[in-house]
Amino acid sequence: MSEAADFLHQHPTPNLILLDIELLDGNVFQLFGQVAVSSPIISVTAYDSFLVQALE
Repeated sequence: MSEAADFLHQHPTPNLILLDIELLDGNVFQLFGQVAVSSPIISVTAYDSFLVQALE
């Protein structure tokens, strides 16, 4: 998650973000709590429990 946060701080508006919800050091929802993102996002996951949270 820290690498993703560093990247988004250095490149605040990528054209598209493709990411897995579950990261090695946290999940993407924690990341979005730290970094404001205005780019389109495509999320993927193998965990059903993240489905509703991802859609919100």
